[in-house]
Amino acid sequence: FWAELGIAGPLLFYAFVFAGAWRTFRALKQMPKDSSERVLIVSIFAALIAMVTQAHVSFNHYNLSIMLLAGLLLSVWFRATGRVLAEQTRLIAMPDNMPAGLNKALLVLPFIMMGWLFCSIIGGEHMVNKARDAMFVQDMDKFMHSINAAGKISMGLNFRSYLFAVNVPMVILEDRKSSLNKEQQRKLFDQIADYMDNVIALNPRASTPYYYMAKVQSMVDPSVLPEDLAPPEDLYKEALRLDPLHLGARMELFKIYQEQGKTNEELIAFMEPAANFTYVSTQVLDYYGALGKLYLETGNYGKTRETMGRAAEFQRRSQYSLQRQN
Repeated sequence: FWAELGIAGPLLFYAFVFAGAWRTFRALKQMPKDSSERVLIVSIFAALIAMVTQAHVSFNHYNLSIMLLAGLLLSVWFRATGRVLAEQTRLIAMPDNMPAGLNKALLVLPFIMMGWLFCSIIGGEHMVNKARDAMFVQDMDKFMHSINAAGKISMGLNFRSYLFAVNVPMVILEDRKSSLNKEQQRKLFDQIADYMDNVIALNPRASTPYYYMAKVQSMVDPSVLPEDLAPPEDLYKEALRLDPLHLGARMELFKIYQEQGKTNEELIAFMEPAANFTYVSTQVLDYYGALGKLYLETGNYGKTRETMGRAAEFQRRSQYSLQRQN
């Protein structure tokens, strides 16, 4: 909050949190313990505190579906605590010279718009999950249908739909690079760059766009690339800065450093910090293999055994997980 909003950001945020807690406890103090209103207020307050707590380790405030639900909960909480505290309210009347039906429509319209936005975001998430499942079973027709539907339903507000959609031009470039002319390569590159710009605009914390923009540079003719595009090494470094667990970016940097002729000790210094994390991607086996080989070549047999032991344990858990899913 401080980095993105300045010092006013966290001050206002925590002031709001403490003000909400103070209002809640004032209301609870004035209520009988068996009141149904008490259950409502405590339940909503607990949900909001859970969201605020998680916001310290992940970025809930970039998720529109969470924000819409939080806004709804806050409004119900504010109304319920206001009734208990017997706050004075002032009724605002619609103009008398307007038809009653129009007045009702104007009052309902904001709720319809919020519901429409909420449903579109949730619907987009549902279609993205269907696209992911289709990709796992390599049903590309269903994948394309689902990912296109996700983009339309979410009105372009679902960054995950762009991350999945980029696989299509990436696969085309990877499989048919030799048969594509420069103009075709440029169109596919522009499509990938447009997708990634949208992802960064919707989620500035995403590391994958930088990984894809670095990866695609090896798939097209150099003349296709814009002059101001950062080199792959810088883009992979940015991906790792945003997400130290991004194994794809780390392994690509490892290959670049190997080609640059870095020593085994320098490579170990780069690779070793990532060994402290727990991974769920099978790509970690390549990482453990590369790190174990570096240890072996430097004569550190204890570290070699430790790294290969981690690889074996991951393989065991991976096979167990696959059996359970099947």
